[in-house]
Amino acid sequence: MLRSGFVRGAVAELQQSLNLDPKEALAYGGAAEIDYYEGRAKESRTKSYYAHQLDPEEPDYLVTYARSSSRVEDFKDAADAYELFLDISPQSDSERRDRISGLIQFYRQLAGLRVHQVSGPNVTQVPFQLGSDQRPYVRVKINGRDAIFVIDTGSGFTVMSKEAAKKFGVSEIARGGRSQGVGGTGKFQIVYGLIKSIQVGQAKVRMVPCFIRPFHGSTDGPAEERAAGFLGLSILSHFVTELDYKASSLRLDRSDNSQKADVPGMTMIPFRTTQNGLISVETTFNNNKNLNVIVDSGASSTVVSQAAVDRLNMRDQIIKGQTASVIGAAGITDNVQLLFIRDCRVADQLQSNLRALVLDFGAINETSGFEQSGILGGDFLRHFRLTIDFNRALLALQPHTPSDTKQ
Repeated sequence: MLRSGFVRGAVAELQQSLNLDPKEALAYGGAAEIDYYEGRAKESRTKSYYAHQLDPEEPDYLVTYARSSSRVEDFKDAADAYELFLDISPQSDSERRDRISGLIQFYRQLAGLRVHQVSGPNVTQVPFQLGSDQRPYVRVKINGRDAIFVIDTGSGFTVMSKEAAKKFGVSEIARGGRSQGVGGTGKFQIVYGLIKSIQVGQAKVRMVPCFIRPFHGSTDGPAEERAAGFLGLSILSHFVTELDYKASSLRLDRSDNSQKADVPGMTMIPFRTTQNGLISVETTFNNNKNLNVIVDSGASSTVVSQAAVDRLNMRDQIIKGQTASVIGAAGITDNVQLLFIRDCRVADQLQSNLRALVLDFGAINETSGFEQSGILGGDFLRHFRLTIDFNRALLALQPHTPSDTKQ
């Protein structure tokens, strides 16, 4: 049930299991995963460690412990847990083992370092430019030098292109395995780097771990849309992050009173994070059942997974005679089908008449933890001011025209 994305239903089942047997390791392991998805990393560490004590031969509890340890930036514990995972897990899953071996190298490099050192005023506000591809581009400084980054809520990590990493002196510190993404084969080689500093307005973050990978697609676009990288959640999560598409403004707030007050027309939506750290909210397309969907400001378009299209019998809404090419982290996919979405609803916020891409989410769901069935991209998000409060795991959506969007 949990793997299929029915998280709320899984909570009740796991509690019933614990009521029947207070030492059921599988129930503690599942509860630890839900704690991780809902932002309770410390509780996740405690429960996954206890599950491992109850059943020391089950390797997956160690993965949850390692992930929650890295979330609280205890990289030594994360590396130790992953090493124990390699000792007891089957040798057959070579791709997963390669990825974890790379993580161990990476975490050993970070152990003892204080990453994401934030300085500057408690609140900073900078303009961004909404590109022709409906993505927000912001000017930043990388190691003291000017660069353009995409503000990307659909990336758990900060990302740099191989060319930009060379230009700004960001060298590789570890590598191993492949990560999952949209486009191409759905996977790309994992290379880790460490940026000395990223500055957004007056906010400065030192010692920023990052991915280094090739960027796909044409380099002939406007100069202001040639991004050197993606500003991911590993940085944005240190602030209450506000993206105001109407004002073309990014606001980063780390003050003690940064909680968003309710205002007329605003909707507060609880979110979960996937195993990769991506924001997932419950969404409905055309009044179907709730689906788990990733909030991705770095994506131009809304996306629905092929599996969801089939499961919800939406094949008759495929737009005949129209296809698109999709450029993603893992490459380029041509001849992608388009789906007409009459209504896209998140809580009580509604957008109508969207054209969504239909993509295979198989690779993405290999490491999401619970099934993701789509992406909310720029074509949906641009109608809102969105505020992400990571400490409370809440997404606030305030439409530019409340009467048109709130139902």
